[in-house]
Amino acid sequence: MNIAPGWLDGLIGFVMPVFIRLIAKAEFPKLVKFGIAVVSCVAVGTISAIATGHLQLGQWFATISYIFSVSQVVWNLFWKPIFNHTVDRGR
Repeated sequence: MNIAPGWLDGLIGFVMPVFIRLIAKAEFPKLVKFGIAVVSCVAVGTISAIATGHLQLGQWFATISYIFSVSQVVWNLFWKPIFNHTVDRGR
C-alpha cells in the first residue's frame, strides 16, 4: 500500500483527542486519562504503521510518538478550549 505516513499520522493525531475525550470521562483521575491516551495512541499508531508499511521497530515507535505528540499539542491548543467553552456555555 502506498499511503504517505506524514499526513495520515498528523490527521490521526488531530482527531485522537476527541476519541480520547469520549472514552476518558472528565471525572477520571489524570493518571487514568493519561493511560487511556497512551494506550489509544499505541493501538491506533500500530494500525497506522501497518497501513503505511512501517512496522519496523524504529518506524513503529516514531509513528506512535508522532501521533501522541500531535494529539497532546492539538488537545491543549485546539480541542481543550473548544470543549471548555462548550461546558461553560451549558452552565
